[in-house]
Amino acid sequence: MRIYKIRIVGILLLLLIPVGLFYLLLEFNFLQSDIAAYWQDSLNWQAPFHKFHVPGYPLVIAFLRGISFGIFPPIILMQLITFISLVFSFFYLEKIFKKNKILKNNYILFLLGLFTLWPFVGISTIVFPLADIVALSLFIIGLFFFIHNKHSIGSILWGLSLITHKAIWVFVVFAFMALFISYKDKKIMDWAKSAIIILFPIFILWLSGSFYHQDSLWLVSSNLEVEFQSKGTLPIMDGLIGTLLSGGLRAVVKGGLILFVFASSIILGVYLWIKKPSHWQIGIAVCLSVFILSISLNQHEIWAAVRFGRLLVIPLAFVFPLLIEKISLSKKVEKTIIYTILFLLYVSQFTFAYYMAKIFFN
Repeated sequence: MRIYKIRIVGILLLLLIPVGLFYLLLEFNFLQSDIAAYWQDSLNWQAPFHKFHVPGYPLVIAFLRGISFGIFPPIILMQLITFISLVFSFFYLEKIFKKNKILKNNYILFLLGLFTLWPFVGISTIVFPLADIVALSLFIIGLFFFIHNKHSIGSILWGLSLITHKAIWVFVVFAFMALFISYKDKKIMDWAKSAIIILFPIFILWLSGSFYHQDSLWLVSSNLEVEFQSKGTLPIMDGLIGTLLSGGLRAVVKGGLILFVFASSIILGVYLWIKKPSHWQIGIAVCLSVFILSISLNQHEIWAAVRFGRLLVIPLAFVFPLLIEKISLSKKVEKTIIYTILFLLYVSQFTFAYYMAKIFFN
């Protein structure tokens, strides 16, 4: 088992290095936009009340910078955090998938590869070290512990995820509700305790920040204006429809991928509702969360729905055996299809790197 884990870490590292080198070849400046904001927040860790970002990731950066005596450059330090988060996400997703004993190893490999190499952003957002994967790893590991009836640990991890990225809020809320509904022997006080543990970090942050900013809405006010207010002529679904109507290659690629994520959340959710496989309530919670992000974010921020849409691999794992039970393929054909898809997904990481370096930030 130890050799297997070392091998997986090595493979993940080998997947990251070429993408990172490609960014460098393109003379990409990593320390800009959100990445620069994370670093600045980590330097200002004593007052973690940024109105747009929550402080979990910057606090981790500050802590690791302190115990390493500042020997790592900012980007290397952040990439180390995102890489470790990816590794933990991979192994705990694997444990969740293996709980579904009818999933074949090839399918588990495909699902893990799909999460790791999620179109355009799977590896790219590790190399360009956004807070996404840190929040996703906390959510995934927390879900694992909830599924295994270790609610206290799961609650602590979900509580930490809430102060790591705001996009994960909707996933935690609906997943917690789904878990509560799905449990037959409900002990109300135990679930109330879990809810308190989950909400405690974000409550302390909100309360402290309210005094700091003298504004009780400081935690969401900037996001409501920047992320949800329509940037086009459409009063609703500006991010989804507005992007599709924007014209050009942007509409085809970005709009098409957003539409794919949006449609997948609906199809998977309906299928889960009809078939009701094991843990179907959790699957629907994830689908509903992705659906809400897809219809609520505006054109400037809708890409977050794609980035966090990689969690759709969880409901997909629950229905995968049902989807392929009528398809009979030889092992050779099966592996060929899986490796072809994963290769194309890997190539998309380089495409996104070029887009970031030469178009988006140029």
